Amino acid sequence: MLLYVIVTEGADWPARIEYLETKHPKAARWLHRHAEKKWLRFVLLFVAIMLLGRNILELREKHPEDQKQCWHYAAWGQVPDSAAKLGAEFADVVTVVCNYDVDHPIVWDLEFDQPIITYGSWVIGENFYVGGATIDGNHLKGAMGNDLRARHLLQLTVYTKEQPSLVNFKFGNLP
Repeated sequence: MLLYVIVTEGADWPARIEYLETKHPKAARWLHRHAEKKWLRFVLLFVAIMLLGRNILELREKHPEDQKQCWHYAAWGQVPDSAAKLGAEFADVVTVVCNYDVDHPIVWDLEFDQPIITYGSWVIGENFYVGGATIDGNHLKGAMGNDLRARHLLQLTVYTKEQPSLVNFKFGNLP
């Protein structure tokens, strides 16, 4: 990342100097006079490093690493032959990922705007099928007793006759 910044900044400086020479000739003369001095370059580099360090600290305060979170993402997927035989024409894949190891049983309740025909659920990276979910009209309700490791994906796929859209998503601990 640092190498990328150095290369892009180095490539961009000739254009910046040309702009200064045409629009602000006094600033360009001052820069030509003082940029040759090593102490000024050192001071500017030190200020840049301090500003970057401050930004990193602010980001860490806003997004602490020890904050436990899970995210979900819904996207359309392909319908396998087994679901197509049941009348499914569309698939909606809801992917869940957490930034920590979930070491307790978890439950989910997904609500869609279309009736669900069938479903599939598994943990990518662990290669096991997650069973025990039930279909209740537009809802897919389920639980998982196995651990969900950090950055492993839990995929919940529903198959419907019409194009589905995720309306409500609940994911968490057993009540």
